[in-house]
Amino acid sequence: MLCHGKLYVLQGNKLISKFKFSLDETTVIQKVRNVKKKTFKNECIWHIIIINSFYIGKQVWYVIVCFVLLNTGLCSDGWVSYMNTCYLIVNVYGTWELSKSLCQDHGAHLMVVNSEEELDFLSSIVKLSESYWIGLVEKKEGQWSWVDGTDYSTTEHHWDVGQPDDWDVRVNGEDCGQLHARITVDRRRLWNDADCTLSFPYICEGKPKSH
Repeated sequence: MLCHGKLYVLQGNKLISKFKFSLDETTVIQKVRNVKKKTFKNECIWHIIIINSFYIGKQVWYVIVCFVLLNTGLCSDGWVSYMNTCYLIVNVYGTWELSKSLCQDHGAHLMVVNSEEELDFLSSIVKLSESYWIGLVEKKEGQWSWVDGTDYSTTEHHWDVGQPDDWDVRVNGEDCGQLHARITVDRRRLWNDADCTLSFPYICEGKPKSH
């Protein structure tokens, strides 16, 4: 899959130059690891953003790279492709059960986190201020499971600090997992347990159309 991109060079708030380029997906993944990510004026929602800053004298300069992900037919329209998997970020609010059902209507399931790289990719394209339902559920106290049958004990766990806490203020408990909203952009989105009856956006995960 090709990733078309734009590179912006700014002197302070002044745009000095802008370039277009194309790279293959593997190269992009290698380049975005361990790099600080920030959004740039909402220029690239749904895209991977990288920003580096440096000073020349007292003037700060910025280099911003925006990778536009093209699914090249592997995924349905509106879906994003990553490592032979398709993702749909749905910025419409629904309960966990409704979100699960709507993903199934697409022939998919709520997102299952299989690796740090996958989590970092999704962290880079979802809205910063939102929490998103994922396919993690606590069917029995202390026993978490993935909706697609993946063994929870065999996957990496990325709970946020103090989570899961099953906050007892909630009448319904907190038995469903989500990517936690963030107030900073340079950190991985970690997991939070939440009341399944609350409404949040959600992420569906499915196979490419050729499968």
